Amino acid sequence: MIQAVLLLASAALPQDSIPGLVEIPAGSTYIGAERKDLEPLMKQKPNLASILGGEIPRSRVELERFFISPTEVTNEMYLRFVQATGHQPPMTWLVLSPEELQEIIREEQKKDPAWVFEGLRKAKWWDLHWQDEGRRWEMKPEEALLPVTYVSYYDAVAFCRWAGLRLPTEEEWVRAARGDDGRTYPFGDEFDPTLVAHNNTKPANLRFKLLPVNALPGNASPFGIVDMVGNVWEWTDSRYKALPGFKTFTFKAEDRQKYAVMPAFDGSSPVIRGGSFQDPEIGTRIDRRQGVMSVARAEVIGFRVASSDRPCANLMTYARTDVDTRVLDALPEETIDPAATIGFEKRRYADMAAVEAARKPPAIRGLEKTTPPDSYRVFDGYEAIAFAPVKTLDYSSLAKLAKDAAVKPVPLGVLTTTTNLATPNLTAGTYVVSYLPPLNEKQILALGADLPAEIAADTRAKAPQEPVEHEVDFAGIVLQPEIEALAFLDNDATVVAVVPLTKKPIFGTMKNARHGVLINLDRKSLDFAFRVSDPRGRKAFGFVFPVVPLDAVTMVAEGWWDGDYEVKQPQPEK
Repeated sequence: MIQAVLLLASAALPQDSIPGLVEIPAGSTYIGAERKDLEPLMKQKPNLASILGGEIPRSRVELERFFISPTEVTNEMYLRFVQATGHQPPMTWLVLSPEELQEIIREEQKKDPAWVFEGLRKAKWWDLHWQDEGRRWEMKPEEALLPVTYVSYYDAVAFCRWAGLRLPTEEEWVRAARGDDGRTYPFGDEFDPTLVAHNNTKPANLRFKLLPVNALPGNASPFGIVDMVGNVWEWTDSRYKALPGFKTFTFKAEDRQKYAVMPAFDGSSPVIRGGSFQDPEIGTRIDRRQGVMSVARAEVIGFRVASSDRPCANLMTYARTDVDTRVLDALPEETIDPAATIGFEKRRYADMAAVEAARKPPAIRGLEKTTPPDSYRVFDGYEAIAFAPVKTLDYSSLAKLAKDAAVKPVPLGVLTTTTNLATPNLTAGTYVVSYLPPLNEKQILALGADLPAEIAADTRAKAPQEPVEHEVDFAGIVLQPEIEALAFLDNDATVVAVVPLTKKPIFGTMKNARHGVLINLDRKSLDFAFRVSDPRGRKAFGFVFPVVPLDAVTMVAEGWWDGDYEVKQPQPEK
């Protein structure tokens, strides 16, 4: 006789650590600057007033625990991403012979005699021609540890999704740089030109130079995060909006003129932080913030990565943007909570010995022996299967839920997967998951779905159906009568798969509705059990459904996925 034994753990628990990232404990930090501290500078340089005004006022915010990379993303890290995905390489990797360069200039100057192969024009040319036949690019081994630059916000997000990570929010970035106090720089309140890559770095041969990560290790923040200011600006996942409590104001400058402080806030532009190797001392303070268009690629902008401490929450943060509001019947960012995500994930890393062997010393005098921090890793891809439920279901019983779902499937959440699945039969992607109650034959036909062949002919003869236009397209989907199931919808509101629930749904106390994942070796499946609160938050609906990856031999196995999870495996009864 076989008895199922349950080994308890929970995939919803916070992760203890993530290789390649540094833990930032939950706590508070100061965001923004005091007006009294910046106004003297505004009076000296009124042309900077509106830029500096975007840093005002100061407030204290509470943050949950998270992880962040010890350095900016480097060229050697980005190379793995480009090789794996075919994504556009940064312009700095372009390889041109002198003859090729002259030919490009000649061709472009036929259209614009003033055209030069520099700056934004060079970047635009690369966008248009990086895939030209015969075009060459190379990540130079002596530049392996330089921060990758000429990457847009969208490039940074694409890297994050590939690695199972995300960009830090503006508040997270500041906490990682500042810690618990209100310091001006990561290393204290006094500026030290030997610790920041800026326009006046000491020694002088390092001025106006992009430096390898950790080239100036004394600049680490209280949490050991290096290069938070200077070197390159860093993308965040926040938008350039006024800080809480900001009000426009005027001041009288040293020239006795009156100036209004009206920053050019733009809710569509991401915030960049930290300043760069081209900026003066004032531009490399922790509080320095600026909004930049998402599509911008510049030699002074790079990024670093971050992660929530909950498995798969990063992936779900971005997956919400994949969902069509019309299919979910709500705004994904308001309805789906990444913090409630459950799932399995596996983060891959490059062999560091091979990575180090491929490098050459930086071609910068005095920095030949630069090495990254011990916590530095090179990411090499990510696999995950994750589900996040809607926050609430506006029903007070299973019967009322079933009544509405019989007419139109009721959305319960979002499933996102980086790998193809056998059950449900889905390709990698993001899908809205909706509830289907037990339906009789007429109800199935009324939805526009098909019945199993053995009963379809007889049922249609008794109750012929007129063609009906449906909000949800069930064309080609076969539904078994009286079976409770979940339907998986794409962004065209087309049902692409249906899976029977593993157990009957429940409606009861929060405690009785499980929320977690299980490797079910008994059934060779990954089981997802989730709950959705009722409107009052006192009770919950509970559902369980199976997932079987196409590569089930590898993925439905104890120890393959990262982190903690439950395992149900058959063992002989003693």
